Amino acid sequence: MLVAMALLGQLSTGAIAPADDWQVGSASGAWCTAERRYPLKGHALSLKLSRSITSDETYELVVEFTGDAKPGNALAPTLSMRPSGNLKMGARTGGKAPAYYYHFDASGASALARSTSIIIDPKLIPAFELELKNMEAAMTELRRCRSDQLRAWNVNEDEVFSIPLGETDRWVLNLPYPKNAKQNRGRIQAIVLVTLPSADRPGSCRVLSSAGSADLDQASCDAVRKKGEIPGSANSRKTSAVVAVNWR
Repeated sequence: MLVAMALLGQLSTGAIAPADDWQVGSASGAWCTAERRYPLKGHALSLKLSRSITSDETYELVVEFTGDAKPGNALAPTLSMRPSGNLKMGARTGGKAPAYYYHFDASGASALARSTSIIIDPKLIPAFELELKNMEAAMTELRRCRSDQLRAWNVNEDEVFSIPLGETDRWVLNLPYPKNAKQNRGRIQAIVLVTLPSADRPGSCRVLSSAGSADLDQASCDAVRKKGEIPGSANSRKTSAVVAVNWR
């Protein structure tokens, strides 16, 4: 109860300034991520901004409470920006620590980059405000991270079709292990480059990041091929797409 009271008191007293600058690590899986922390009277809150490698139009913002802080969950906590207003996005809660997840596209990222703070209203506790500093610099670093990773995979960024935000759930595949693959504990991910078929060229698939076995890598390419045409690609001059396949 005392922890909850301290947290509520901290969240209800104006905008919270960050404790550090954005930290941008190397690419992990299908994401590039920048992270910073905010102090909460002996506890902590982290803000994670991620940019998808598989889709140049997909971003994720995670507000995560650590330590003993337990703010409660809301079905879809409202997030608004100063001075940009409300951000149109999908929202959910979950994870190992209490956290709020927001997904948005490139236009949302542009609005976020112009904002000085974000206000989150979980309903179960008072709304709270987080100061945003150097947001444009963080966006630039995430863009560089994505480009560097594609270059490391020997992928021409100019030829990669970006899967639209509304279709990413269909194209980040979550599949059960095939019977002929060795079982592993936990989720295993493969990332593949699929070349779209055309009138004079058959489609192809190349593994960029292995799932750890030849069977799973082959099954990953087979699963992507079965998906058929990527939505929206017919009107694009780009010939390839990067797809993440998660085996569980």
